[in-house]
Amino acid sequence: MLKITFKIDGKPVKPNDIGDVIRATFFVAIENHVRETLGVLTCPIHHEAPQITIHGDDLDNMSFEFNGCCDELISMVEELFNQQEVS
Repeated sequence: MLKITFKIDGKPVKPNDIGDVIRATFFVAIENHVRETLGVLTCPIHHEAPQITIHGDDLDNMSFEFNGCCDELISMVEELFNQQEVS
């Protein structure tokens, strides 16, 4: 009898769970990219880190919300984020 196994990131996945695993992998990759890109930023005035909220359920329907202690920090975050989008 033919046996078919699905693996994602080296881990076995049941066919009914593939969508959830792919979505989770996708969101973890986005989180890691945002951390690598913006995780080093802190406000030069208040020494606070930005807060980032990612909205959406797939790549075509995703938006990013930036909050922080002041407009200067938000501007820094938006500038760095926009530079990464273009790259």
